[in-house]
Amino acid sequence: MLNAEKQKLRRAMRARRAEMYRQKPEAAIALRDLFLDAVEVSKGAVVSGYVACDFEIDPYPIMEVLHHRGHPLCLPVVNGKGESLSFRLYIPGDALVPVGTPPIPTPAESKTLVWPDLVIAPLLAFDVRGNRLGQGAGYYDMTLIELRKRKKILAVGVGFDCQRADEVPAGMLDAPLDKVVTETQAYTVEKPV
Repeated sequence: MLNAEKQKLRRAMRARRAEMYRQKPEAAIALRDLFLDAVEVSKGAVVSGYVACDFEIDPYPIMEVLHHRGHPLCLPVVNGKGESLSFRLYIPGDALVPVGTPPIPTPAESKTLVWPDLVIAPLLAFDVRGNRLGQGAGYYDMTLIELRKRKKILAVGVGFDCQRADEVPAGMLDAPLDKVVTETQAYTVEKPV
């Protein structure tokens, strides 16, 4: 039942996201400006971003500013089905290697592995309670759970505002976000009382 609800929402949100991507080519800049105003990034924090694909909003402008402010950046690495992500250091302009199916641009194996303090996570859908719907492999959920066992992190989902749902179906293995930032609004997650 939960999986069927998630699949239905994924289909609807993929279409919404693709349409908004075409309508708002400037959205990544608006996202950057709002993100930098709304998210406090601790001095020296290691920041994980991602390489946008499949009509995802692009976090690169955020990453570029944070790099210039002295924050080490990293990108996620898919290690295999059922495994959490690892993270390799990344400097804007580094050559990336396509890994996996579908191929995801990834820093070379020679790049140092790190643990991020701030995770900028892509999404298909979100709600104001911090529930996030991704592509369905569970990589970010597993990773956020593992990272939170290691240290205090901040998980910020980014997307288009049209990807907000009244309620995202969530189960025991779904890891909530701390904040969500879109091209028009920053959401502080409503924690249950």
